Amino acid sequence: MDATQPLLPNLTPLEWIIYDERDLRLIRRIMTTASESLTSLFLEVWAISPVADLLQFISSIIAPTCPSLRKLTVHSVALSSHLRHSVSEKFCHLHHLTTIHCGNLDAEVLNHLSRLPSLLELKLALQPNVQFQNELLFEQLRVLDMHAQDIPSAVDRPRASVLAQLFCCLSTSVSHYSLRRLQIMVAERPSHDLFSVLKLEDLHPLLSLNRSTHVHLDIGCEISLDDVAASEMAQAWPNIVLNKFLETPLPSSMSPIGLLCFLKHCPNLLELTLEIEFSFIE
Repeated sequence: MDATQPLLPNLTPLEWIIYDERDLRLIRRIMTTASESLTSLFLEVWAISPVADLLQFISSIIAPTCPSLRKLTVHSVALSSHLRHSVSEKFCHLHHLTTIHCGNLDAEVLNHLSRLPSLLELKLALQPNVQFQNELLFEQLRVLDMHAQDIPSAVDRPRASVLAQLFCCLSTSVSHYSLRRLQIMVAERPSHDLFSVLKLEDLHPLLSLNRSTHVHLDIGCEISLDDVAASEMAQAWPNIVLNKFLETPLPSSMSPIGLLCFLKHCPNLLELTLEIEFSFIE
């Protein structure tokens, strides 16, 4: 191709899977000529062997040349920790992002993103050594999706207490008025943790997010809920559409009375995942 001619100068969304250096050469050319118009970038790195220029590409292309970029997604099956840090730090140079789907973010980047008035959707991987700080406030955030391979504790504590601390941090770090969708997923399932049971008091911080319409917890931890808990959740989340909790081997102590609380207080409810004890009904 003629290198002197612009290539797709009016491109707005770009989705690209990077396998090797040849992909980088072409995508660099496209992004250079479409830098002013590009609003959405989806990168998926499938390179199994190291791509020599990938780090330089991430560092030099994404932030400086894309002033109109609003949506950024970076996925990888083999992204080194050094490259993850490079991707993460580029966010600090982007000031108009509305949507971010990525991997790990360090404390500095989280601090930057928390102050972006434009940010509406954030999907990230939880790191055991980085927590939401109380001074952070995502003022306009509507969607928060956090996933982790595991949630290990810095000290020897049950998983439930670590999750309860996370919920407490979230309630002081995210705007209660704006957040609509919350999803927390943990891949690892502990083989044994007899004391890892979440109770209503552990969930109380999440109930303060009273504009939520979708709540999905898949956290590898038993959740003990009863009719009192059902009543409090239903009244705290009157706009709830989707309410999904992990199925638990604990004997259920929620009766049809608890189910009726959701039916009474949540007129928009479309899907509910809870275990109900019906055995006392003949």
